[in-house]
Amino acid sequence: MILYHASPVANRKGIEEGGLQTKFARSKRKRIWLHAYDRRRWAIKHVSERHGVTEWLIDVYAVKVGSGDVRKWRTGLYYVEVDIPAVDVRPDGGAIIDRNGRG
Repeated sequence: MILYHASPVANRKGIEEGGLQTKFARSKRKRIWLHAYDRRRWAIKHVSERHGVTEWLIDVYAVKVGSGDVRKWRTGLYYVEVDIPAVDVRPDGGAIIDRNGRG
């Protein structure tokens, strides 16, 4: 199954080299948060606010995950509690926000 992960650009090198790793989770529970394609705008805004960076400095990745590892949190939001190797993480360059913040 393909879901998406939003992360600050500053994390790009680590993600490209080591994939998505639970040890870098900022929350008490070590989870990797994922979203459906149609929740992308919300995810970019949320990650931007949580990490204190502009929306232009958020990367979105397409992530291949086994359905047995995925837990649903809310509509269009999911998490896994296992690491996702770099081979299963690809940059997803589909722009959805223009320079004026409109999609």
